[in-house]
Amino acid sequence: AAFYTNNEEGEYSVYSSLFLWPSSTRAEIVAIFLALLTAPENSNVTIYTDSLSAINSINSAFDSTTRKWLKKTNNLIIIKIIMLIREASINIKLVKIKGHSGIIGNDIADKLAKNGQYGNNLFKNNVDFIDNILSYFPVFIDSPIEVNIRRFILKILATYEATEWSLLKNNQELLKVETCLTTKLQKDFKISLTEAQMLMANILIWFILTFKELLWKPRCEQVILWEKRKSITRTDKITIEPKIKDNLKDNLNQPSDKAKDIKIRKADRIQKSIPLVKKSMDTFIKKYICENWIPIKKKFDKVKLYISKKLLE
Repeated sequence: AAFYTNNEEGEYSVYSSLFLWPSSTRAEIVAIFLALLTAPENSNVTIYTDSLSAINSINSAFDSTTRKWLKKTNNLIIIKIIMLIREASINIKLVKIKGHSGIIGNDIADKLAKNGQYGNNLFKNNVDFIDNILSYFPVFIDSPIEVNIRRFILKILATYEATEWSLLKNNQELLKVETCLTTKLQKDFKISLTEAQMLMANILIWFILTFKELLWKPRCEQVILWEKRKSITRTDKITIEPKIKDNLKDNLNQPSDKAKDIKIRKADRIQKSIPLVKKSMDTFIKKYICENWIPIKKKFDKVKLYISKKLLE
């Protein structure tokens, strides 16, 4: 988070890294709060930002009820902004500008924000006081919950369930395999645990996208063509299968040849798809994962990414 100002008194800028609940909108809201801290009382302040979400979050919060506050994201920092505006009698105007469009002040603020990621200035939003806007504020392990409280509780419960699942004996082998792969990546590429997990995630995402393009889409197209050749309509697919079940159960009528053909071809497609999927997975793993990997020149947030030599061909 960062802001930059240039007026008669000279240039002034502040940047900081964020603690908890990171997001681009939060960074903009914190920057607005830091800018307001430097504004004198009874002043007119115009703040230019490229985040419409930050502007809407602040403008819509002035008349919020307790129920709405607890549903808001970044609610505590917005409460502090409103308190500051009211107590210092600041007349604030938030103006939306286009990002990365050559506006000098905005470009400088973006560069300062990047410096803030690796600097020692840490903005930690504590629940010091919240005036009379809220009579209480939810906290989790001494940290304010600045997201929708209901969603936060659901995530905590889901994490608890995932922890219970991982402790089951039946799932220990799966965890061992995952740990083994992560350890191997760390050792081979000499990277940290976080970098190894990111690499595994990238491999998985790439595999899913490749599987969809090379196998799933062609299969769907073949099914559509086959249905057209057989003149099978959507109504046929909806109504015939229940009739097949009823006929088999009652032994009164035999299904039509068309219905039999649908059932047989469906089972046949499933049988053929299993070895096809396995073959595709084996090919992908051998071609893109088991080959030598080389580092990419471009770096993202100090994380060195790797790419298979095969992907460069």
